[in-house]
Amino acid sequence: YDLETTSKYPDSARVVQVAGIRRDEDRALTPVFNQYCQPGCDISDEAAAIHGITAEMVKDAEPDHLMMKRLYKYVRDNKDEIIIVGHNIIGYDIPILFTLGGEPFPVRWIDTLVCATRVFPDAESHKLSDLAEWLQLGGHEDAHDAMADIQMVFAFVDHVRNGLGKTWDQMAEWCMAPRILKRIHFGKHKGKLWGRAKPGENPKKYVPPPYVRNVIADKFEPTPDLVATLRHHYGMRFKKRSRW
Repeated sequence: YDLETTSKYPDSARVVQVAGIRRDEDRALTPVFNQYCQPGCDISDEAAAIHGITAEMVKDAEPDHLMMKRLYKYVRDNKDEIIIVGHNIIGYDIPILFTLGGEPFPVRWIDTLVCATRVFPDAESHKLSDLAEWLQLGGHEDAHDAMADIQMVFAFVDHVRNGLGKTWDQMAEWCMAPRILKRIHFGKHKGKLWGRAKPGENPKKYVPPPYVRNVIADKFEPTPDLVATLRHHYGMRFKKRSRW
């Protein structure tokens, strides 16, 4: 599934489009949702420049909080059969869903950003469209349309899943179990090693503790991998902020 929203800040963003496709074991695709939502607030210029959705396009749409109630009901009714798949859903989508739905999202998940940072830690970019272009998966030309993004998500997960030789259930278990990361994949220290330099090593190759403290202060919804990594390498912890 994918959301398009009013801003890049998950603690305040509202939803302007939600799309979802269900793919069964025989690879049959069934559209579940694909509609605009009325967010009840302005759409930032920055967000509109990305997804192209304007206030005029959503003025008569269903309010986003009512759409989220329907989405939650669908997930609860099918939770034993469903694995939710999306890109950066832990750090972005889930906090928004929690705010609008009022409860944790009751389902297993695969976050393709988590997959990317584990399998391709040295990729130049971990944006979904950049990964699709880099791996020649197609679909990146239409990035930031919710349905097009879903197609890229499917293509990326299939690529990783086939490479690892895992079933969908195994992928969900693998993705939800925290792993300690070797390199940082974001920010000004991207590409450096997590941890502290040993005697004789160049400390500039490692992420400095002051920056780690800034990450802890700034990350609204850290991934399980990031939580485990910072605790392992630096003994530092995030405050409890899980929306699951």
